[in-house]
Amino acid sequence: MGAMARSSGTMGVRVLTTIGVLSALLAGNLACGGGARGPAVEPADRIQILDQAVAAVPGSVVTPISQADGALTGPHFRLKFDRSTVSGTTYGMVDSRGYTDNQPHAAANGHEFIGLSSDTVNIYDTSKIAVSVVIDGAERPVPVAGSAFGFVVSVPVGHTALLKVVDEGRAQTFDMRAGRRGSDAVVGYYPPRSLAWPKHSDNADFYVSRATCDDPSTAGTGLKDACGFEVSFSLFGGTIDLQPWLPRLGWAPPGRIWVSTTAFIDVDPGLHTLMDVTFTLDPAKSFTLTLPDGTVSPGRIAEGADHMVHQPQGATLAFDAPDSITGGVVTVQGLGTFTPSGVTWVKAPEAKQFQLTAKEPTAS
Repeated sequence: MGAMARSSGTMGVRVLTTIGVLSALLAGNLACGGGARGPAVEPADRIQILDQAVAAVPGSVVTPISQADGALTGPHFRLKFDRSTVSGTTYGMVDSRGYTDNQPHAAANGHEFIGLSSDTVNIYDTSKIAVSVVIDGAERPVPVAGSAFGFVVSVPVGHTALLKVVDEGRAQTFDMRAGRRGSDAVVGYYPPRSLAWPKHSDNADFYVSRATCDDPSTAGTGLKDACGFEVSFSLFGGTIDLQPWLPRLGWAPPGRIWVSTTAFIDVDPGLHTLMDVTFTLDPAKSFTLTLPDGTVSPGRIAEGADHMVHQPQGATLAFDAPDSITGGVVTVQGLGTFTPSGVTWVKAPEAKQFQLTAKEPTAS
């Protein structure tokens, strides 16, 4: 799709970006009409985003970044940087036509390039995040593409640049020279944590509650107790994630975390259920998490229908818990409300409990 050039108002910052990915950087020029000349000198305010890793040219100072230190994660993005490169010359700069010239480009007098390379780039929704680079207190906006594998910025020699990403109102920064997250990192993301859920056979409903109800409107018709419902609950993967942010619920309060999983919930009317009777599942009553101290946290639906009525629903089920959680007991029971209100259970749904246990944290 070519390249985009943009100025940031009073700062007069120039940003060129290759649409599609965040990547590495470098530059150079070929003389017109025979004979080579020295590297083209880039402006002091140059920022470059490409779809490849930053190349390490002779004389570069390359700092490897560990898997744990290189992660930067938010609700709508996930970046993982593997190295920082500092040099006076770089390659791969994109010109005004959107072409990468693969020739050496030099930093402006008194400046050098810092390149940050990523081996994992996932930007799930570019409209939800804002990216910028902060150098000596001056913030420069960066256009965001769907993914990217490297940044190159020009800084005064010896200075650093902070890559800043704002997502759902919270900013996180990454020191491009030092290769580490700032103190504003959202603790709940580093490292990713989860709880283990009892394993069951793949694609099997491991909880099914069958119940019958009594519709008083059928008195004398011979159809009394003909109303029945089946509530099934399935979980795939055997893992419960601990997340600091979820759709609909937002950021967990300080010291708290969302205990969440994707579930398949189905409320199915029995074959002979009367058409005028409906049942709406109540997540807060149907799913609870009992913590080790006895506190009970009601279930919430973070994604999917608020209430499940007579049709299969995929939903993100969540519980509020302390961020130090290492286990608990989930109780599943198909409870809710009938329409009309006079309908009552003859045999209410039974409850079933599942023990959650701690898992070793994974690398970011």
